[in-house]
Parts: sequence; structure tokens; C-alpha cells
Amino acid sequence: MAKRKSYIRWYNRPIILKVGLFLVFLGGLALLGTRVHDHMLWEESQSWTPTQGEVVRVARMKASGRKAPSGGFGARQPKGSFATYFYTYTVDKTDYRSSRVTYAISGESVDTQKITDLPKVGPATIYVNPDDPTLSVLRVRDDFEYWNIKIAIALFLMAAGGIRFIYALIED
Repeated sequence: MAKRKSYIRWYNRPIILKVGLFLVFLGGLALLGTRVHDHMLWEESQSWTPTQGEVVRVARMKASGRKAPSGGFGARQPKGSFATYFYTYTVDKTDYRSSRVTYAISGESVDTQKITDLPKVGPATIYVNPDDPTLSVLRVRDDFEYWNIKIAIALFLMAAGGIRFIYALIED
């Protein structure tokens, strides 16, 4: 009697498992890389040139802390008030637009309860990269926020993917 050939589903094949785990690790590494890039720009922005510009719009969002309708797993919105500042400035007779407040935090919206001295709509001092005038910020003196959700997810993906990938290599 012939032995029945065992069938392994495509997603359980060792090579697919290893490639998938390696991609999870690379995804975490890429996410970590974006935060490292923000840190490098933050350090560089401390010496950027102050230029006169204008805040043209402030988009405010109030978060109530109530349960979010699409926030799965009982997620709650953070309490507080957040704002995105849109501003324009001119360098060498070229107009630029931006909404980056600082590289110290991740993202463009800022918590207005933590950062209180941002300008209102009207004239403002904009700090511009002299080598690349497309890069600018409204604030340069903030402390860099090392720990945030982007770092946490990146480290989790790197640890989970890396440890399981190494374990899969040892198993063979």
C-alpha cells in the first residue's frame, strides 16, 4: 500500500513563514527609521534661519475622551484639544506652504494644552532650513519626544518578527 503524501498548505510552508516574519521585522525597522529621520531633522532644525511668515489657518479638533465609534477594542479618544497650523513664508522670492509645527513630536497636529505659546492667525516667525527651504517649522526649542506610539509599534514588530524569524531558522 502506498504511503499517503502529506500536504502542507502554502501559508504553512517554511519559506513563506520565514519571508513573512522577515518582512514584519523590516516593517518595524522602516517605522523606526522614520522616527530616527525625524530626530535628525529636529537636531538640524535647532540652527535653522528665522524668517517672517504668516499663519494662514489653524484647524482645531477637540477630543472628548468618549468612546470612538470606529475605535475598536473599546478604544477611547484622547482628551484634549489638538490643532494643525498652516502657514506660508517666502525665501528668495519663492512662496512656500507648510504645516509642520516641530519635529520634536510625531505628526503635524499638536496638543494645544501642552504647547500653549503658538501664534494665532497672522504674522509669525518661521524657522527655515537654509539648504532646503521646503523644510520649515514654527518651533525649534521643544524637547524631542522619544517615546510615542510609532516607536512602540516599531519595537514590537522588530522584536516579534525578529525573535520568531530566528526561532524558525533554528527549528530547521
